[in-house]
Amino acid sequence: MKAIDAANFFIDLAKSGSDEDDGISNMKLNKLLFFAQAISLQRYGRPLFDDPIEAWTHGPVVPSVYHTFKSNGRNGIPHTYGKVNRESMSAYELAVLVDTYQEYGRDYTAGYLRNLTHQPGTPWSQTKAGETISVNLIDEWAKVAKPSQRTQRHIPRTFINRRRNDHGVPVVDDE
Repeated sequence: MKAIDAANFFIDLAKSGSDEDDGISNMKLNKLLFFAQAISLQRYGRPLFDDPIEAWTHGPVVPSVYHTFKSNGRNGIPHTYGKVNRESMSAYELAVLVDTYQEYGRDYTAGYLRNLTHQPGTPWSQTKAGETISVNLIDEWAKVAKPSQRTQRHIPRTFINRRRNDHGVPVVDDE
């Protein structure tokens, strides 16, 4: 999966509910990508995407995603960059994305997520400005910080149903 695919999923998910009718901001989107990467490493021991995450002033940023949506400034991103193809996403990818949005996307602002990534001991705080945050550093932090606690909140059924397989991974709706 590419980071832009995960970003498009988050934008589409945010627009599908009433929580963020104005769209999700670029800052919040990039923080969600960071947490999705951490959750993937924590749970499955592998990165969700290969795009680099860099330490910028306002926290972790995937440069390719930031530049794709930077014309929106601080405003909400009104639409995805290309079509969201959930059918091509694996159950593992969907589980990480949905759970990341449940944990961090629905109730927290971009500023709050920024502050979370700026805490002492986070990968961002251990990386020089402008440099790539290593996957190993995110992995080590995720093992200790446990960014996913599997909260249960409502996600539209068009994205994923409530059934999980024997490994706890959500089963994709065929509808």
